[in-house]
Amino acid sequence: MKKKFVKVMLFGALALSAISYVGCKDYDDDIDGLQQQVDANKSKIEEVEAAMKAGKFIVSYTPVANGYELSLSDGSKLTITNGKDGENGQPGLNGETVIPKFKVSSDNYWQVSTDDGKTYEYVLDADGNKVNATGKKGEQGEPGQPGEPGQDASANVSINKDGYIVIGDVVTSLKTDTKVPSIVINEVDGLYVITLDGKEYKMLAEGSAYNGLQSIIYRRQAANDKDDFVKSIGLMSSNDPDAELLATSASVATFKVWPTTLDLGKAVFAFTDTYKTRALVPALKYVEGSAKWVDNRQGILSVNMISENIEVDKPYASSLDVTINGYTTASDYFNFKAEKWTPADLSFVHTKDAVEVPTDILADATTTESDFSSYVEYTFVYNKSYNLNDSVALGHGAEEDFISMADLGFSGITVEFKQTADKAKGIFEIKDGVITAKSSEQASAINELCYVTATYKNEKGTEIISYDFAVKAVREQQVAPALVDIDVETKDAAAADKLAKLQYSTSEQTIDLNVRAFLSSLGGRDYMSDNDNVDPVKYGLYYLTTEDGKTYANKVNAYIEFTPGRSTDLDNLKLIFPAGTVINGDQQLYSFETWLGGGNSKYEITNSEEYAWRKSTTTHRVNGSNKQYTLKLKDLVKCERKVIIKQNSAFVVDGKTTITGAWTEADKSFSMTADLTVLYAAYNTDNSASSEVIEYYLAPQEKQSDAVKAVYSQINIAGNVITVTPDVDVKTLGAIKIGAKIQGTDIEATILDINGKDVTYCEPVLRSPLDVLSYKSSIDWNIDGDQNKTINVGEKAEIKMSDKDINVTKKNVVIEKGVAKAPWATAYGIDAAAITYAIDGYSATVNEGTYTIAPSTGVITCNNTAIVQSLDIYVKVTVKHNWGTETIKRITVKASLK
Repeated sequence: MKKKFVKVMLFGALALSAISYVGCKDYDDDIDGLQQQVDANKSKIEEVEAAMKAGKFIVSYTPVANGYELSLSDGSKLTITNGKDGENGQPGLNGETVIPKFKVSSDNYWQVSTDDGKTYEYVLDADGNKVNATGKKGEQGEPGQPGEPGQDASANVSINKDGYIVIGDVVTSLKTDTKVPSIVINEVDGLYVITLDGKEYKMLAEGSAYNGLQSIIYRRQAANDKDDFVKSIGLMSSNDPDAELLATSASVATFKVWPTTLDLGKAVFAFTDTYKTRALVPALKYVEGSAKWVDNRQGILSVNMISENIEVDKPYASSLDVTINGYTTASDYFNFKAEKWTPADLSFVHTKDAVEVPTDILADATTTESDFSSYVEYTFVYNKSYNLNDSVALGHGAEEDFISMADLGFSGITVEFKQTADKAKGIFEIKDGVITAKSSEQASAINELCYVTATYKNEKGTEIISYDFAVKAVREQQVAPALVDIDVETKDAAAADKLAKLQYSTSEQTIDLNVRAFLSSLGGRDYMSDNDNVDPVKYGLYYLTTEDGKTYANKVNAYIEFTPGRSTDLDNLKLIFPAGTVINGDQQLYSFETWLGGGNSKYEITNSEEYAWRKSTTTHRVNGSNKQYTLKLKDLVKCERKVIIKQNSAFVVDGKTTITGAWTEADKSFSMTADLTVLYAAYNTDNSASSEVIEYYLAPQEKQSDAVKAVYSQINIAGNVITVTPDVDVKTLGAIKIGAKIQGTDIEATILDINGKDVTYCEPVLRSPLDVLSYKSSIDWNIDGDQNKTINVGEKAEIKMSDKDINVTKKNVVIEKGVAKAPWATAYGIDAAAITYAIDGYSATVNEGTYTIAPSTGVITCNNTAIVQSLDIYVKVTVKHNWGTETIKRITVKASLK
């Protein structure tokens, strides 16, 4: 079916004078009058919006000079005028209110009358064709089913950007001046469509059932239309022709709508009438689901769009259609264009005021700059946190012109915050974009800068741009306590272990202390450092003793030294032991500021002592005051001059350190001597080799065994070499007691035996340099008259002795066939007289003198060959040398007398 109704458009004189067909002459506006009109329009817009929000509707209208007076439902009046009288308008229309009337002809075409309905002319489109009052005929349905009814062409009457009246989607040849107000009365929908300053407002007529939007107004982003554009941005890596496309924005525009009860889920959004003068088919497309409330109480709505057939840096215009409940409302026109940017076009700002981050200053800021007041927005209280995500942002422009990347329509852009390479500090950590000082050491972060690099990337992970800046940790204003007692601890487990094993050294020794804990306990790093003065602060140390009921402070050479750095990571706190420092026993060390003992290392502390001399004062004032404090080493400290003597296992025989003597090849001599520094080794308490020089000495005679006492004068130690002179029987001598002490002192070394047990002395033993005698235990002697009446036992029994290997490649023969062999025998004190033989019995009774033996040669002679007798003769052999006596108890000589 076809709907027929009449549209009535009411124009003031200026508005009507601007109505023209294509080709009519345009008239210049009076500039002063136009400004007055703009000001008037602004006031009227506020009145119209207020009436709409108050729910008022129009009861009637009355023509007045240069406009209309609208009577509202609450009895109030709203006057819409055109300002000054029109100039050069249509004949008879100057200064008069004319009501153009629109109607639909009998043949369904729109007609317009400008003489109050006396005559009508057809409304023509831009091509001179009559405008049909109905929509296109519905497509043919299935057989037997009627097509859908055509849509009324006048369902939405508006004025486009160029001032042409649009009916439905048909641009007519009628034109008005968009700079002045106009009113369209939609009698079918019960609407008064008021156009002010290019913006349409739909006020309800009395009894209207209209439930679409009454207004949708584009919210301008710039101060004037000339500079105001909704933009589609292609972010390029550079301006080079082959530059990489880093990101593309979906354009964003915001609109103010009424009523604010618009259900976004039911509304349909579309951009229509996108054009550039004489350009071909440019288009904007709504991004589905992008519409969202920016402020639903104020009716501020944002939508995203993407562009097609848009040339870069060319201006376009478009409007937004919102359809709800079957009614479509169009916004005023907004400008649009596409641009290409590079990262250099972006701004990095502080989110609070959109002021650009002064990266050129903050990236190179030093912690020596105590005044950070100009950049308070880049500070945070040291024991709290700083959220970088909420503090800095990337976008375009600055201050009131700043637009974030999200508001520009960019999506998928991420930011990563890290401590700046080569400037990272262990006191800070950044996690999920939040800076904090480590909880155990927070106070030492006061006045310290955390250098940050913000790196922005696109959704593919490609870096877009990065910025370096700094954030400063500061303290809250607070009053410093009067005195703080601080327990100072070692930096880590390695330092604690080093302190536990500390002992005397001829070189300076240092132990790293926990500077972070020290500054934190003090209440903040700013008490001791301004990052400018890096002079060290030294603290003397003492321990307490009680003697005869009195308490003494005992000064030690060790001291604590704090050296402030130009940044927190360069601070250090050390416990220093100068060369030669000795602290006997485990001592609790305290610091002092001023030593009252003068040149004495011991100072008596009276009962009334207030320990004022102990208190140190901070080097810097905080909140107008210094702080006093004392230090105490948390761990007990000792630095004893101690050395441990252990046996060298290479010289341990049968569990005892053994002196084997030394063979001198050059003069074929042997001496019972040994280097005690070879037999024994000196160690520190941590089992490392000691650098101490050890002096070995022979224990007093009364401390020795009886055997050693007997030859005490033959034992000598000189230059740590022990020498024992002959004659000494090593088999009966036993251990020699030898003491050890640190050279040049009376400090005795701790001596451990082979089992690691503390002993008073080293107790080496001597070893005979000679092997045991070898021989045949039984030899035959056949006596045949005067034949074979003698026998050489040493030769026949093959008596032999060699020395033990000492430092030669082979053993030397000392006795061979019972005879001493030079020069080896001489070296051990063996000559002919040293080897003796004796008959030690017979197996049968023998007359005395029948057999005799030469003691020095071992030759037995049978002195009575007339008897016939067979028996065993037992011979004993003795060899005496410098280091004892070797004995062959029995060699059996089987004598047979024929």
